[in-house]
Amino acid sequence: MENKVNIVPSLQSITIIARDHKRTDFHPEKIAIAIKKGFDSLNDSNYSDQDSFLVYQHVIDQLATISLTQSSLSIEEIQDTIEKQLLKLGYEDVYESFASYRLRRSESRKVFMSSQHKFLKAIENLSFNEDDHDNPSQMLVDFGSVISRQFARAYLVDAQAVSLHDDGFIHIHHLPLYPLATTSSFVVPLDKLIDDKVTDFSSALNQISLVIELLQKEHHGQQAIDDFDEGLVVGVLASFKRCFIQLLDDYQAVVNQSLPRFEACKKQVSKLNSIDVDLSAFEKYFNEDNVDALSAIYEQSLKYLETEIFSMLSQFLQRHRQKDKLDLSLNIGLSTSKEGRLVAKQLLLAMSENPEYPYIIFKCQDGINLEFEDLNYDLLTLALDLANVSDVVMFQNVNKEKASYLPNGIKIRQDVHQENDTTLSGRGLLSLTSINLVRLKILNMDDESAFVDALKDLLKQVINQLLDRYEFQYDKKIDYFPTLMGQQLYLESDKLKKNHDLSRALRHGLLGINLVGLSQVDSDLVLSVVNKMIKKATKKYQLNFGLVALDFEDVSMRFQELDQLIYGRREGINDVFYTNGDIEDQDLVSSGHKLVVDEFMIDDKIGFFQIKSNKSDE
Repeated sequence: MENKVNIVPSLQSITIIARDHKRTDFHPEKIAIAIKKGFDSLNDSNYSDQDSFLVYQHVIDQLATISLTQSSLSIEEIQDTIEKQLLKLGYEDVYESFASYRLRRSESRKVFMSSQHKFLKAIENLSFNEDDHDNPSQMLVDFGSVISRQFARAYLVDAQAVSLHDDGFIHIHHLPLYPLATTSSFVVPLDKLIDDKVTDFSSALNQISLVIELLQKEHHGQQAIDDFDEGLVVGVLASFKRCFIQLLDDYQAVVNQSLPRFEACKKQVSKLNSIDVDLSAFEKYFNEDNVDALSAIYEQSLKYLETEIFSMLSQFLQRHRQKDKLDLSLNIGLSTSKEGRLVAKQLLLAMSENPEYPYIIFKCQDGINLEFEDLNYDLLTLALDLANVSDVVMFQNVNKEKASYLPNGIKIRQDVHQENDTTLSGRGLLSLTSINLVRLKILNMDDESAFVDALKDLLKQVINQLLDRYEFQYDKKIDYFPTLMGQQLYLESDKLKKNHDLSRALRHGLLGINLVGLSQVDSDLVLSVVNKMIKKATKKYQLNFGLVALDFEDVSMRFQELDQLIYGRREGINDVFYTNGDIEDQDLVSSGHKLVVDEFMIDDKIGFFQIKSNKSDE
């Protein structure tokens, strides 16, 4: 049975008079949200959304009766009606909470100017109840988050965008972090961190870890390292040279004799550019009696190196499994050098001992790792074994396109400012806003034309909101982001001057538009409309707008709860969890969609996927 609230014509057309005497249209969803907040303000209650809906239904019925004799309603009249219905239906505790909050707001308005009202709400709603916070530090974090969110709403975000967010049409992600001007996610450029001067593999990993930890203070989303295996080649080579030279020293001490031209031998080792060594070039440094030891020394060096790489990677993984770390993905699979293959293999082996974090994204490409005879097929086999016991392993079809993936599936690919060979590293997601497609369907049932018009209008407003946030983000100086910009990690940040804003660099980032509820609407129609508008916006503003189709559980749940509260339960529409389902042609989704495949079979449509394992549910 469906729950619906009937809004009679007289109520639909009634004028609402705000406290500042401004006249606005009637928006029933604001009443539903106010009632829901009243119920949500109670801790440890057994109330459900059905209770909120019951009160909302009675309030609308009472207002409908009033609308038959009045052409306008004041905010105070609406709130009086809510309080009366709460008491009438026996929700005394909710009434007390609602009335108490209303009284505090009334007193506050006598003191503060109207521009301060929204910000003041944050302070009024703060709880000093110790049961609401884990510890004093957490209380401070909670307070800061609430105040920051409300500051953004009151002073930084356009009022229309705030209204759309509050009413459940859109969701502005990471709103509490808006005032900080931080970007969301970032693909770390290893070539900016590791050069030929690195002393060994351990120091290379330490440098990566340090930068990752510093970056977490300057952005708030996820991190990815593209071509992690190839990027560490110089570190592997440095460790190999050290091992090789150390074993040469050990051998010299054991045999108690000097190798002819031993210093020249070590000097030649230091000039090696690969661990795949032609030993014949070193035979001249050995006597006939000990030349056979050369091969043994080399093989032992490789064994020591393998053990060291495994140990260092295990420590690296453990370091990044610490609490309060941002999600991290390591992209591997395409390096065919002996050094890169060693990194990829030992990483997969280290992950298999504790397959929980970070995320591994294994790149697949014809001629490299997809067929049995391919050089890196053994690495693919290891990745598949790991995927069979853990969900942290994803796969990318590089035959389809060049891209770098973040842990949640958002991909960094084309850049409107790079015409030919696109640089992936040193870029990332700037911000993200989600659109509630189900809401648009409910409001435009059986009218495709009206649905498309509503979608286009909402997209325009989301694009404007993303542009506003982008302008706020780039209106900073280099010193504000000492690692991201100061160490020239972001693409083209090396061209910034001290007094410049950050637009030269941040223009390479992604402005994400996320869709919620594709499964509940005509997905082909929606994707066609959205992609056309995104291409138009990208061309117009010369910025990288991207379509995302990620299922954020908290956002989907928020949208669904509001829709059910305002419009009741609609069978086949909002009575099931809002999802995006499977979009097999990932060209329709310019970033951020993950497919789950039953077998290891990919084609030119699929870019990012997870192998569905056959593991037991036991």
